[in-house]
Amino acid sequence: MKALCSLLIVSLFFSLLSCKPSPQFSYEDFDYADFGFYNLPMGDLPVGFQSELHWDQSRAFNGMDKRPVLMGLWYPAELTGSSRQLAYKDYLLADSEHDGVQVSDTTANRVSESYIVGAKNFFGVAEADAKRVINLPVRAFGGAKVKAGKFPLLLYAASFNAGIHENAAICEYLASHGYVVASIASVGSELPGMSADSAGIAAQLADFRILYDEVIARDYIDSDKFATAGFSWGGFPTTLMGIEKKAKLMISMDGSHTYFPQAVAQFQDTYDRPAQGAYLQLGQRMSPNAQFNQDTMVYHWIGQKADAYLYRFKAMDHRDFGGAFQYLHAVADDSVFRAGQTQFHTKVYSKHEKGRGYLKTAEMMLQALNAYLKGNENDKAGLNNQPDSLFSINRRLLGQ
Repeated sequence: MKALCSLLIVSLFFSLLSCKPSPQFSYEDFDYADFGFYNLPMGDLPVGFQSELHWDQSRAFNGMDKRPVLMGLWYPAELTGSSRQLAYKDYLLADSEHDGVQVSDTTANRVSESYIVGAKNFFGVAEADAKRVINLPVRAFGGAKVKAGKFPLLLYAASFNAGIHENAAICEYLASHGYVVASIASVGSELPGMSADSAGIAAQLADFRILYDEVIARDYIDSDKFATAGFSWGGFPTTLMGIEKKAKLMISMDGSHTYFPQAVAQFQDTYDRPAQGAYLQLGQRMSPNAQFNQDTMVYHWIGQKADAYLYRFKAMDHRDFGGAFQYLHAVADDSVFRAGQTQFHTKVYSKHEKGRGYLKTAEMMLQALNAYLKGNENDKAGLNNQPDSLFSINRRLLGQ
């Protein structure tokens, strides 16, 4: 477990049934330094979180005759006397169970130490600040019951080598507005981690299928209202299973399927099928490397039959779509923050502008879910009318 645990933590630093319209953010009052897991405008519902370890008996893994599949689950909750508000370190600990070994005090200490070392080495974050992040209260509660009723389902696939809590802030936010969000990590076919090839894609896609099978039939899930979402490498299982299982909506957070046509070609049979659901593609700012601007292939395929939206932010870089990554940048020294952008761009955007982009990402995800899973026309209109000030590309193909 030590190798996988360390890999997942360090990889964070690299990858990283209402008819009311979705709430709008107060961008001008946004204070990036206080972002973390606080500034997303939570809905009226308390949020519960639990991690569940499942096993795929059909696939061997790391010397075992079965493969562990760890799931993170955020849900509208009813709090009880035993419910407790979680801290960020609880998410880190949950992610350390990927190989099926239960967390111990030794594991907990190692996870915290690895996080502190990574924060210092990659972001120049002081030990005291890293500890503050680890102990930060989050918006979810452990030991909470699922609220009575049936809720739409969003399945989330993490980016390259990232863990189940990668975008926990958005998962909490969506659950507070009436969605169940289930996530899987990015784990390759074998240790030490995900591989950038079709075998890696297939491994995460198979995990995504396990996740779907485990959750879709639960009595609190409205199985007719199902969507997929994923960041970076997680864009492959997001679109592939979204097409395969006829999801009502697929959301790409700068998905890698938009950048690697050779990998897409390995799964052409699936991508050639007509999509049954809508598609929202949120992308990073235009790149000096032309390869990373040719991102319309899947968008056009899906848009032939279904509604498809393509938005490129002006200020967001690829890794900014990872909530855990953004928060560490918030506490990092400004020189480190600037250096991360000047590697690839001449223009440097402020933490404030980056934070606005992340909040807008969350808002648009909720709008899309409300529009296509709940039939909310106000949110569909909002999705079609985004401010030009935030985007360099703003396109839509409304299906036939």
